[in-house]
Amino acid sequence: MDALTREGKTDTEAFERCLAEVPFGNYLALPPLFGLFHGVWLGALGGALCGLNTDWGFSAFAAAALGMVVGPISIAFVAGMTLAWTVEVDKGLPLRVRLARRGLLVVSPLFIVPAAWYCVRRVVRRRGGA
Repeated sequence: MDALTREGKTDTEAFERCLAEVPFGNYLALPPLFGLFHGVWLGALGGALCGLNTDWGFSAFAAAALGMVVGPISIAFVAGMTLAWTVEVDKGLPLRVRLARRGLLVVSPLFIVPAAWYCVRRVVRRRGGA
Protein backbone atom coordinates (compact mmCIF):
# COMPACT_ATOMS: atom_id res chain seq x y z
CA MET A 1 0.00 0.00 0.00
CA ASP A 2 2.87 2.37 0.79
CA ALA A 3 4.51 1.61 -2.53
CA LEU A 4 1.27 2.34 -4.38
CA THR A 5 0.90 5.63 -2.52
CA ARG A 6 4.47 6.68 -3.34
CA GLU A 7 3.89 5.85 -7.00
CA GLY A 8 0.69 7.90 -7.02
CA LYS A 9 -1.53 4.91 -7.84
CA THR A 10 -4.17 5.62 -5.21
CA ASP A 11 -7.05 5.28 -7.65
CA THR A 12 -6.26 1.71 -8.73
CA GLU A 13 -8.07 -1.49 -7.87
CA ALA A 14 -5.00 -2.83 -6.06
CA PHE A 15 -5.03 0.16 -3.72
CA GLU A 16 -8.73 -0.37 -2.98
CA ARG A 17 -8.02 -4.02 -2.12
CA CYS A 18 -5.25 -2.94 0.25
CA LEU A 19 -7.63 -0.53 1.97
CA ALA A 20 -10.16 -3.34 2.42
CA GLU A 21 -7.46 -5.55 4.03
CA VAL A 22 -6.44 -3.02 6.71
CA PRO A 23 -9.30 -3.54 9.21
CA PHE A 24 -8.78 -7.30 9.37
CA GLY A 25 -5.27 -6.91 10.77
CA ASN A 26 -6.62 -4.60 13.43
CA TYR A 27 -9.39 -7.04 14.32
CA LEU A 28 -6.85 -9.85 14.64
CA ALA A 29 -5.12 -8.11 17.56
CA LEU A 30 -8.32 -7.37 19.48
CA PRO A 31 -9.12 -10.77 21.09
CA PRO A 32 -5.71 -11.21 22.77
CA LEU A 33 -5.68 -7.61 23.99
CA PHE A 34 -9.27 -7.82 25.19
CA GLY A 35 -8.44 -11.07 27.01
CA LEU A 36 -5.33 -9.65 28.65
CA PHE A 37 -7.15 -6.56 29.89
CA HIS A 38 -10.52 -7.95 30.93
CA GLY A 39 -9.43 -11.51 31.67
CA VAL A 40 -6.90 -10.54 34.33
CA TRP A 41 -9.29 -8.59 36.48
CA LEU A 42 -12.36 -10.75 35.82
CA GLY A 43 -10.41 -13.97 36.36
CA ALA A 44 -8.84 -12.76 39.59
CA LEU A 45 -12.12 -11.38 40.90
CA GLY A 46 -14.08 -14.50 39.98
CA GLY A 47 -11.38 -16.76 41.38
CA ALA A 48 -11.25 -14.86 44.65
CA LEU A 49 -15.02 -15.04 45.00
CA CYS A 50 -14.99 -18.79 44.29
CA GLY A 51 -12.18 -19.25 46.78
CA LEU A 52 -14.26 -17.74 49.55
CA ASN A 53 -16.39 -20.88 49.54
CA THR A 54 -14.81 -22.98 52.29
CA ASP A 55 -16.35 -26.23 51.05
CA TRP A 56 -14.00 -26.39 48.04
CA GLY A 57 -10.84 -26.58 50.12
CA PHE A 58 -8.61 -23.93 48.54
CA SER A 59 -7.83 -20.36 49.52
CA ALA A 60 -9.12 -17.23 47.86
CA PHE A 61 -5.53 -16.37 46.93
CA ALA A 62 -4.99 -19.67 45.10
CA ALA A 63 -8.31 -19.32 43.31
CA ALA A 64 -7.52 -15.72 42.31
CA ALA A 65 -4.11 -16.78 40.98
CA LEU A 66 -5.72 -19.56 38.96
CA GLY A 67 -8.30 -17.07 37.70
CA MET A 68 -5.55 -14.72 36.55
CA VAL A 69 -4.03 -17.55 34.49
CA VAL A 70 -7.24 -18.96 33.04
CA GLY A 71 -9.21 -15.70 32.76
CA PRO A 72 -7.28 -13.98 29.95
CA ILE A 73 -7.30 -17.03 27.71
CA SER A 74 -11.00 -17.77 28.20
CA ILE A 75 -12.07 -14.14 27.76
CA ALA A 76 -9.87 -13.87 24.66
CA PHE A 77 -11.52 -16.92 23.12
CA VAL A 78 -14.97 -15.50 23.83
CA ALA A 79 -13.91 -12.19 22.24
CA GLY A 80 -12.45 -14.03 19.24
CA MET A 81 -15.62 -16.05 18.68
CA THR A 82 -17.72 -12.91 19.02
CA LEU A 83 -15.61 -11.03 16.50
CA ALA A 84 -15.61 -13.99 14.11
CA TRP A 85 -19.39 -13.94 14.22
CA THR A 86 -19.89 -10.17 13.90
CA VAL A 87 -17.03 -8.81 11.75
CA GLU A 88 -17.88 -8.10 8.12
CA VAL A 89 -15.55 -9.91 5.74
CA ASP A 90 -15.25 -8.74 2.14
CA LYS A 91 -17.92 -10.55 0.11
CA GLY A 92 -15.67 -10.45 -2.96
CA LEU A 93 -13.25 -12.93 -1.39
CA PRO A 94 -13.65 -16.66 -1.99
CA LEU A 95 -15.57 -18.62 0.64
CA ARG A 96 -12.43 -20.49 1.71
CA VAL A 97 -10.61 -17.21 2.47
CA ARG A 98 -13.58 -15.78 4.37
CA LEU A 99 -13.85 -18.93 6.52
CA ALA A 100 -10.08 -18.95 7.08
CA ARG A 101 -10.20 -15.36 8.31
CA ARG A 102 -13.04 -16.09 10.68
CA GLY A 103 -11.15 -19.13 11.97
CA LEU A 104 -8.03 -17.03 12.44
CA LEU A 105 -10.02 -14.61 14.60
CA VAL A 106 -11.12 -17.51 16.81
CA VAL A 107 -7.61 -18.94 17.28
CA SER A 108 -5.84 -15.58 17.58
CA PRO A 109 -5.77 -15.85 21.42
CA LEU A 110 -3.29 -18.71 20.99
CA PHE A 111 -0.80 -16.07 19.83
CA ILE A 112 -0.62 -14.79 23.42
CA VAL A 113 1.61 -17.66 24.52
CA PRO A 114 4.38 -17.34 21.89
CA ALA A 115 4.27 -13.54 22.12
CA ALA A 116 4.64 -13.64 25.91
CA TRP A 117 7.45 -16.21 25.64
CA TYR A 118 9.28 -13.98 23.15
CA CYS A 119 8.92 -10.94 25.41
CA VAL A 120 10.15 -12.80 28.49
CA ARG A 121 13.17 -14.18 26.63
CA ARG A 122 14.01 -10.74 25.31
CA VAL A 123 13.84 -9.16 28.78
CA VAL A 124 16.03 -11.91 30.23
CA ARG A 125 18.61 -11.45 27.48
CA ARG A 126 18.75 -7.71 28.01
CA ARG A 127 19.41 -8.21 31.71
CA GLY A 128 22.34 -10.49 30.98
CA GLY A 129 20.65 -13.81 31.67
CA ALA A 130 20.38 -16.70 29.23
